[in-house]
Amino acid sequence: MHDYKMEEKPSFSVQKDWNDIFGKCDEQIWISYKQPGSNTIHGLLQNPKLNESNEDDIFKIKSFEKNELEVECCGSSCVFVAPEITYNLHKKKILCTDISLSDGLGVCSSQGGDLWIWDTDTGETRRVLSGHIADVDTCRFFPSGVVVLSGGEDFRLRIWSAQDGSCARTLTGHTRRITDTSIIEKGRNIISVSCDGTARLWDC
Repeated sequence: MHDYKMEEKPSFSVQKDWNDIFGKCDEQIWISYKQPGSNTIHGLLQNPKLNESNEDDIFKIKSFEKNELEVECCGSSCVFVAPEITYNLHKKKILCTDISLSDGLGVCSSQGGDLWIWDTDTGETRRVLSGHIADVDTCRFFPSGVVVLSGGEDFRLRIWSAQDGSCARTLTGHTRRITDTSIIEKGRNIISVSCDGTARLWDC
């Protein structure tokens, strides 16, 4: 058995509406940088359009174009990309989302047990998948792009048709919340992991 040590890398965090702030006003935005083993560094970024940067600033803006911002700190750099479109899919907290690569559909799961199939071009809800009886923590499309796999706090996996919303199959066996899934190759097999401490391989 081999012991593998995961390499920790520096990480950046930035104010979520940075692009709106820089696009509309002269306000500053907050930013932070975390080097493994060191305290987090916090700072403010001035709107680059004002050309008021200081050589002594810990955080330096390397580039700013349209919806991309590149920032440097302590020898590390990060590029932030702002979304071009924002969809308000529903009022509940979104727990997971996935996009079909072939059919222009998205799926998202939420608190309360429902999943939403939506149009990636318009954000319009195509249908709601109801069947789970608790939060749905994971959802993803099969390679076909028209079948969805979901799992959550009711210990169940469900396989859905994204075309008509029907649940073709329910898989049971976990005894605690299902936290993630993976679809193998074309979807003949799937893997699920759970808070019960098991990873399960399923034949679909």
